[in-house]
Amino acid sequence: MEHCTEEEKKSVGRFLGRIIEGDCIEYSLVEFEDALKKTRYSDVSFLELMETYFGESLVSNQERREIEAEHICNFLKLQAMLLKEIKQHSSG
Repeated sequence: MEHCTEEEKKSVGRFLGRIIEGDCIEYSLVEFEDALKKTRYSDVSFLELMETYFGESLVSNQERREIEAEHICNFLKLQAMLLKEIKQHSSG
């Protein structure tokens, strides 16, 4: 996060358990997860937190690529079936 206010830096700093200096706030996913485990929300995973926040399931880039490849494959199969059906109707 860039150009943060002092209040934002203090709030995030309290959550992470360290002092935030400079104009931006930087922390790792591991640091965030460790801090989350020390709160009353310790039973909530980072993934659950993000899915709840965004209101949708999150998928990895690899999963997204696999889903897209499956959609393309299904589209091509449908297209092949339609072409076969058109040929049968035009020759019959």
